Amino acid sequence: MLSINNLSYRYPRQKREALSGINLSIAEGKVSGLLGLNGVGKTTLLNLIGGLLLPKSGKIELLGTDVRLRQARTLSETYLVPDEVSFPPMKAKEYANIMAPFYPRFSKETFDWTMHTFGLETECKLTQLSLGEKKKVAIAMAMASETRLVLMDEPTNGLDIPSKTTFRQVIAKGMTEERTLIVSTHQLHDIEMIIDHVIIMSNEGIKMCRDIASIAKEYTFGEVKGNEAPAEAIYTENGIGGLRAICRRRAEDPETDVDIEMLFCAATNNNVTF
Repeated sequence: MLSINNLSYRYPRQKREALSGINLSIAEGKVSGLLGLNGVGKTTLLNLIGGLLLPKSGKIELLGTDVRLRQARTLSETYLVPDEVSFPPMKAKEYANIMAPFYPRFSKETFDWTMHTFGLETECKLTQLSLGEKKKVAIAMAMASETRLVLMDEPTNGLDIPSKTTFRQVIAKGMTEERTLIVSTHQLHDIEMIIDHVIIMSNEGIKMCRDIASIAKEYTFGEVKGNEAPAEAIYTENGIGGLRAICRRRAEDPETDVDIEMLFCAATNNNVTF
């Protein structure tokens, strides 16, 4: 679905590269969580994948086509929900009608359903909406576009708690085996129940790009009995209930849920090797 090879990018008049030597490969049907501290280049990466920026070097291929060529084949199969959403002065349904021809499989039914599920009317005036409501419209457009690739940058910013639950329901309903979703967020708890793949970035580049299922088969996550970490532990931290650890899973160990927050801390720790 998506292949990134030796990607680098530097903003104009900046000495330091925003991204350097990025390599990624993501299969179809994945909901990927893109995680990283502020300033590591998550938004830049999404904009490069979406064709809004051109790389300094390297290549991004979507469905076998170089996205920097900005061909209809890739543009019509990509929808980006930015962190800061803005709309023209019109009604939501009018905006959907204008944008629909750019996406061959655009579904008015999906747009109407998602808007209704979020508690919004398609007759609403876009410039009169709050930040959270604008995010809901953008998410509705993304899911209705039926594109093979959806990119979301901090989609739950501005959403209240019930809307975050609705967001997860909308994503779960809109995913197919041929569709890939990449969600960049600092709000791990908003997406941990829906992601099945994780991409962890640091200033050094990509630290991890793996399926959650494969991580669960190789490692266990949880509290440690006593105060000493077991020999198979690769990472430990102090939790409310005591010492917590990520351990290499032995044959006799049951699978545990992957603690995304602890995984992120471990992956970005230079002393930890997965």
